[in-house]
Amino acid sequence: MPPRTKPNPQAEKRRAERLAEKAAKAAMNLRTKADDKPRQSIDPDKSYTRESLEQEVGLGNVWFREAVKKGLPVKPAGRFKFVMGSDLIKFINSGKGAAVSMPAAKKSK
Repeated sequence: MPPRTKPNPQAEKRRAERLAEKAAKAAMNLRTKADDKPRQSIDPDKSYTRESLEQEVGLGNVWFREAVKKGLPVKPAGRFKFVMGSDLIKFINSGKGAAVSMPAAKKSK
């Protein structure tokens, strides 16, 4: 068996820097567009799409789908579904919005 070489401190330092950069990039990828914007209140005179609810108010896609199943009134226009802010406020105040649950988190292996 050949003799082991001494560890190179410069190589170890470069490797640690690369790992730190990789971890920082991975952490940045976890952020979403919705994380960058402050949450706004629901305007009763405004209409919202699923995407605008997610970005502006913080209600996600799963919540929107489940809310529609539970009775949230939507107005289809082409391939989009719009929700009036006043209808959304009524739905949440009725208590039905609280009953909409998120799916169970997937267990990582």
